[in-house]
Amino acid sequence: SVTLSGGANTIDLARSNSDSFIRLAATSLARSSSATVNFTNTGGTLGGAGADDSRVTFSTTPTALLDNGILAFASINGSDFATHGANGIVAATYASNNLAQASWGTTTNYTGDSATAVNLDASRNLNSLRLVNGADVDLGVHQLTVDSGGILTTGAGGTTISGTGILTT
Repeated sequence: SVTLSGGANTIDLARSNSDSFIRLAATSLARSSSATVNFTNTGGTLGGAGADDSRVTFSTTPTALLDNGILAFASINGSDFATHGANGIVAATYASNNLAQASWGTTTNYTGDSATAVNLDASRNLNSLRLVNGADVDLGVHQLTVDSGGILTTGAGGTTISGTGILTT
């Protein structure tokens, strides 16, 4: 089994050449409340269906750790939240970029990019928040609750969460 007992962890699947793959198989995944993990790989798609794609699989699916489709404490190559699919750990899918705030809800895994600033127009709930390429969030005077606690920033440029409102996880 893989147990994340605390801190920031990395599980790196580093291939030595392009016609090889790595398969890490464990019975289960467990974590303490403060632990995070970044699953990294070189070449191929982690969790992909291709013969040369590397995989991290668990014989007992980590269903109890999934929060509306994501492992909010886990990322793939630092750029996507992780989930568990048919071929093990894989990058999660998200609601379309810059989804209108009126469509947000406690099950929404939101991605915002630098093309559209997020200016909260009311207090909102999300399951997770992924900000890409310098996307900014202005809370204004509102509250943003990220139910899973998953907030991920990735890509070029810095990200700012500002305003006099409240961000809760």
